[in-house]
Amino acid sequence: MQEIARVQNGTFGVMQKETESLKHSMDRLTGTLTRFCVE
Repeated sequence: MQEIARVQNGTFGVMQKETESLKHSMDRLTGTLTRFCVE
């Protein structure tokens, strides 16, 4: 039972990290587009 919980936690942690990096990429992309439009 604990093994399953640990695996789920690990998977969730990876997903969270992926989401964070994806959000970071989106923010950078949006910032670049905004700068491009402003100029």
